[in-house]
Amino acid sequence: DTKWQKKFDALVRQCRKDNKGGAGGEGSKKGKRRRGKKSSSTPASADTLIMEAKKEIARGVYTTIQALQKNGALKFNELPFGSEELTFQHRFKEFSKVQTPAMLSYAQYKDLKLKELPSRTLLGMAYKGFESAKIIIAAATSRVSVVPSDLLQCQQLLKVAKGNSLSLMWIQKIINSPPPGNPKQKTNQELLGHEISFDFSVQKSYPLIKLLKKKKKNNKKKKK
Repeated sequence: DTKWQKKFDALVRQCRKDNKGGAGGEGSKKGKRRRGKKSSSTPASADTLIMEAKKEIARGVYTTIQALQKNGALKFNELPFGSEELTFQHRFKEFSKVQTPAMLSYAQYKDLKLKELPSRTLLGMAYKGFESAKIIIAAATSRVSVVPSDLLQCQQLLKVAKGNSLSLMWIQKIINSPPPGNPKQKTNQELLGHEISFDFSVQKSYPLIKLLKKKKKNNKKKKK
């Protein structure tokens, strides 16, 4: 697992504890220590949790794209000018003003090494991210500090996370259950028989990943 996965695993565990009413009910030593420190016992605010959920969804979408590119189900045209680092800096320039959560640097982005991982592993990571986002959003809606606009945003993000989890389940089913013969080739053909679309109608910044069956073209010539 990468560093960010471990970080968010810890956050998800904390959110689960918060949803159940907090930890330390048995009077353990760890629970007493946590009560003595305000910084560790204070739950994260709704705004912070929403930002973390967005981060999970964004990484889930990116990881899914990497996996689909490996299988040939999704293709993008290469940029004719500039470099990958320059593109990264331009796209994430606005996020440098946000202190919490900290912006991902280009070095950290390269350290993820997602391109070296197999597609099945990438899809598993993406699915885990969307599931974590659902838990974090549930924790955010339970905060006293949450406002109506935040609730609406949580509803939108939750719909995206749920929809993308379902889409990944279908994609994983195709990959993990290939037909007999040449499994790799036929699995790719099955994926290529679907159209991958990104729907921004629910949330303008975080898309729903949809797997649609391509319509077969009727090339039969009419008999005269």
